Amino acid sequence: MMFAMLRKSSLMLSMMTLGGLAGAIGCSTTSEPDYSKLGLVDLTGTLTLDGKPLGNVELRLETTEDFIYSYGVTDAQGKFRLMFDSRKPGIIPGKKRLMVLPKSKGESESEGDEGADSANANQNATSIPACYGRDSKKFIDIEASMRTLPIDLKSDCSQP
Repeated sequence: MMFAMLRKSSLMLSMMTLGGLAGAIGCSTTSEPDYSKLGLVDLTGTLTLDGKPLGNVELRLETTEDFIYSYGVTDAQGKFRLMFDSRKPGIIPGKKRLMVLPKSKGESESEGDEGADSANANQNATSIPACYGRDSKKFIDIEASMRTLPIDLKSDCSQP
């Protein structure tokens, strides 16, 4: 009887060890998102206001039906790359509303940076016309064949 109990304990310990080993070598229940069915278009571009680069701002292109959006942050020259999420570049083709917003604090390269980039970001945040904000009426059609997206905004909010 003592031998049977010892054998049962040994079997349980072996099963727990194998289970722990399987978890450690990658038998995980989480999975990576499958982006292949979305038809994402990898887009880069330049954002300008009255022909001048609009740097250090966030732009969002979103659907009006379900509010799915891709976003980008412009550099000092107004250049951006659209991201579908924090891991995957791209945007789903279709009609999108454009919003241009001040760059959020979390997107700064360094929190303590008080130099020229910080001054430019503050100036650009105040120079974004309200018509391109959260209630923007500016729409852009994204086509699957596009690779670059030049966006030239007007301070008087007129459409080109």
